[in-house]
Amino acid sequence: MTGTENRELRVRFAPSPTGEPHIGNLRTALFNWLYARRNHGRFILRIDDTDVSRSAAGAESAIYEALRWLGLDWDEGPVGFGGGGPVGDFGPYRQSERLSIYQEYLDKLLANGAAYPCFCTEEELELDRKLAARTGRAYRYSGKCRKIPPEQAAKLLSRGERHSLRLKVIPQSLGFCDQVKGEMAANANDIGDFIIRRSDGIPTYNFSCVIDDHLMRISMVIRAEDHLYNTFSQLLLHQALGMKPPAYAHLPLILDADRKPLSKREQASSMRYFQEKGYLAEALVNYLALLGFSHPEAKEFLTRDELAQSFTLERVSKSAAVMDLARLDWLNRRHLREMSGQELLARAENFLKKAGVETGNHPEEWLRAAVDSIKGNLTRLEEIPEWLKIYLSRPEQESVRKCLGAISAAKEILERFLAELEKAGEGGEAEPGIFSSLKDFGKKDGYMALRYALTGRKEGPELAVLVNILGRGEVIGRMKAALASLEQAR
Repeated sequence: MTGTENRELRVRFAPSPTGEPHIGNLRTALFNWLYARRNHGRFILRIDDTDVSRSAAGAESAIYEALRWLGLDWDEGPVGFGGGGPVGDFGPYRQSERLSIYQEYLDKLLANGAAYPCFCTEEELELDRKLAARTGRAYRYSGKCRKIPPEQAAKLLSRGERHSLRLKVIPQSLGFCDQVKGEMAANANDIGDFIIRRSDGIPTYNFSCVIDDHLMRISMVIRAEDHLYNTFSQLLLHQALGMKPPAYAHLPLILDADRKPLSKREQASSMRYFQEKGYLAEALVNYLALLGFSHPEAKEFLTRDELAQSFTLERVSKSAAVMDLARLDWLNRRHLREMSGQELLARAENFLKKAGVETGNHPEEWLRAAVDSIKGNLTRLEEIPEWLKIYLSRPEQESVRKCLGAISAAKEILERFLAELEKAGEGGEAEPGIFSSLKDFGKKDGYMALRYALTGRKEGPELAVLVNILGRGEVIGRMKAALASLEQAR
């Protein structure tokens, strides 16, 4: 039986530092964080780093950076190596620092006869796996070393024979109620005696995970569906150690556009990719939540706080979620439009530097207004340098001439507007009267001719805003340049 009865609600995100955080990791972290915040529980960060062979340099720091970027603060977690944040009462929160704790529980299992040493070599086990595959059987350990008499096992151990430790699995039916997928069942006979400590002395994932979840008082384990089968092994360990297991919720897989499981090696699955392309953390959080969760009012545009207020496991789908970057783009556009020019300018700083765009000669207030005016044209932050060019530099006249060539009355339109602007005098901002003369040429042609002359583009900020930010002198200069370009083409 699993459950959360009479327990403080405690969830954990327990990544292995094997590389860049990817979409699957981030969604698991988010769902745990949302569940904790929605239910006034605690969100624990634990680093599952016992598999030294797979650990990658810098990967642990990347986990901290990813969580902070997404705004997923943890209540307990590691310190040092960039971890920072609260420590908590149940540490250490790095598995590599808990080996002596695991050994205590391994000794308990050996003492009560629930575990035994296995002297099979990897070569022998591989032969057994190949035999099972050839005969069409699912591999299960034969139990060969379980039959070794205790006296003989003791002699082998005294000689220093290399060995792993296995759990003695008792034949039985296993089951639990998954908080997402419903009733789950398996037969312990299909699992067999599994390794709980490798021959290098390091406990396996399933073993260390059970000990940590118990000692850290985890009440709900929310993780990806690919861990579903592990749950049955973990239930057997809880049983052997006399521990009450937590409740479990397994999240649906994430598929790529071809409806295949999303690979960690795909470029568009790592957090770094989304940062470098200029996606907002707010938009990515919104998007990740919708990869499996549906809002009770079918809303799609959601803030982090709105998600935390509405998240329930009952609204998490059992079916796989499909990665759709077009949907993420749409959400990113929506979140960009909610931002002030000041915030956008701050977020765009690295992208402007990378693109070599010089903004130092312009007042910050002017820059904020310029960035604010183009946010309706943006999909990602990486596009800001290109759009900001409409203010920072004059358009190529060849492009202007080509665009204006499609409007028969272009010269007359520009001359009329220029006359109106000069008549307005120095204080004349883009008042409605300045644009009224364009109606004589048809609103579409009039406005498009003006936009082409000022930017060389078909799209951009609202025309009145564009004119005001450029300023009267710059607008007159660009109009005259466009007229001269048209004259040269005649």
